[in-house]
This record gives sequence, C-alpha cells and structure tokens, in this order.
Amino acid sequence: MQRFHLRTPSFAWWAIQTPIPAMYNFKNTTEVRDLPPEGELAGLVDPLWLSPLEEDTSGLGVLATRTINHYPVREFTFANGRVRYLQEDDPRWLVVESHYRGESMQSTYELTRDDAGVWQMVLAEETSP
Repeated sequence: MQRFHLRTPSFAWWAIQTPIPAMYNFKNTTEVRDLPPEGELAGLVDPLWLSPLEEDTSGLGVLATRTINHYPVREFTFANGRVRYLQEDDPRWLVVESHYRGESMQSTYELTRDDAGVWQMVLAEETSP
C-alpha cells in the first residue's frame, strides 16, 4: 500500500515495485479539500457558522471525492486534477485511503505554493488502523 501513497522507503524501492501489476487489488479513494481535515479544525471553525443551513457537516471543506483504481496520489501528481484544483493560490489537502483484505492506510498531503509559485506536496498526516 505504501507504493500507492508514495510512501515507500526510497525511490529505488518504488521503481522496483512499479512493474508488479496491482491495478485492481485495492480500493483507493481520494478526497480533495480546501480546508484541513476536521481533526485539524476542531475548535477553530464552527461548521454551522460556515454553512448554517447544512444538516450534514461531514463534508466541510470537501471539494471532490473519487475512487481510483491505482495510484490515487495521481489526483495531484499529474493529469487534469492539477488543472481543476490548483488554479488558485489557496492551499489544498489530499486525503488518500486504501483498503485491501482487511488492511487499510490513510495519508493526508498538504499542497501549498512556495514563494516562486511552485506547488509543494508534503505528507501532513498518516494513519494505519
């Protein structure tokens, strides 16, 4: 699962694993956010203040969710996700979750622009239940 979350110990180890077909082995989901995950917002933002008419505040800050067969981090690393979600200078968060035979892994990446205008993608949080 680490391969799909770009969390292998080294690039060489990732490259060695790349030819191994694993396209449909995992259930990978992504969540693109314009606010950090709720755990980081606790006590800082009142969901009712942001959307007083919403009964369900579980999607607070969520721009999109998607199920992806392989390499879910590609939502930002290439393809049209970069165009859809990174047009503005505001930070974004990518939450990736993978499931396979009772095992799961979740990674949260924070994306911000540096002073030169280049997007930086940093692993912000990791959990393995």
